[in-house]
Parts: sequence; C-alpha cells; structure tokens
Amino acid sequence: MNNIKYGNAQKLENRLNIVGVYTAYSILYVIVIFGLICLFVVSFVLFIRKLLINSSTRNNRLDTIEEKLNIVIELLKQEK
Repeated sequence: MNNIKYGNAQKLENRLNIVGVYTAYSILYVIVIFGLICLFVVSFVLFIRKLLINSSTRNNRLDTIEEKLNIVIELLKQEK
C-alpha cells in the first residue's frame, strides 16, 4: 500500500516540477517579448526624433542658401 501512495506522490511531484519549469519558461518568454517590444518603441522614437532634427537642420540650410541666392540675384540686377 505504501508503494502505491509513494508512486502517486512521486507522479505528483514530477508533475509539479514539470509545471514549475513550464511556468519559468513562460515567464522568461513574456519578459523577452516585453523587452523586444520596449526595444522597438525606443528605437522607433529615436528614429523619428533623428528625422525631425535632420529635417530642421536641412530647412535652416535651405533658408541660408536662399538668402545668399537672393543677394547674388540683387547684385546681378544692379550690374545690369
């Protein structure tokens, strides 16, 4: 009779160990997925930020070039 009880207890213990490992892997999986989502969001935000900064710099350069061209055009008109 003790063998039957011990066998059942052993099976239950094995099940709990398997469930514990399964739970650990599922928690690890959730952490990895959450980390990847966070990494994606941070990368996307930094990418958009860089685009906006480069766009602003490009606009400033175009404004200065336009001003210089206007000066050159005025000087050419004065020479004629």
